Formats: sequence, structure tokens, C-alpha cells
Amino acid sequence: MLRRQDILSSDFQMRLYGASGEVVLDDDDVAQCIALIVMTRPGEVPHDPEFGCGLWEYIDRPVTDVRLFIMHEVVAAVRRREPRVEVVSVRYEYSEEFSGLAVAVRYRRLDTLTERTLVLPVGDSV
Repeated sequence: MLRRQDILSSDFQMRLYGASGEVVLDDDDVAQCIALIVMTRPGEVPHDPEFGCGLWEYIDRPVTDVRLFIMHEVVAAVRRREPRVEVVSVRYEYSEEFSGLAVAVRYRRLDTLTERTLVLPVGDSV
């Protein structure tokens, strides 16, 4: 287990999913922040009602009709709340991993220029 004195990065937070009491650092911290932004519906955070992503408005509509709206919602939400990254691409498609629809966010960290893809379940898969 990571102890407080072992944390050498300014980018860290408690892990929200998985093992209780663990800390996520650096790339994992950024990924967790993006997941929180995308998976939170606007209005769910009482003291910050604008926090979140509006992709939930499009979940029950045909994918072909809303794909661009979902991409826009994800890019805008991440751009507003996560200054450490730029979104490279967003895909909205069926995921076998989640047995349902998922949004795949490819992003680039601005400090290291490394790219990662984060796949998140949406709709009934959540």
C-alpha cells in the first residue's frame, strides 16, 4: 500500500473504484478525473451543478443520429474541467467488454504528450 510519504507527484487522488484506500497517481489520476467528468450528469454535484457531461441526454436515441452530439458533449466537458489534456478523439459504439454502449475517449497529456484511450460504459451498462 502506498503511504503518504511515498507520494511524490502533485497529481494524485484516492482511487474511487477497486481497492479501498489506494491512491492513483499521474496518468491514472488523469484517467480517473476524465472518467468522473464523463460519467457524471450535470446537476449531480450539488455545489457544482455545471460539473459533468451532457452525453446522457442522448443515450436512448439512435446512435447514427447522436454520435456527433455525444462527441461534442464529451470534448466540451473534458476541455472545461481537465486542463492537463486535450481530447484527440471520441468514439461511441458497442463494447463487448461492457456488453453495451461505451464511449472511448482518446486523449493526450499536454505535459508529457503521451496518449491514452479510456473506455467508459454508458446507458444500461453503467
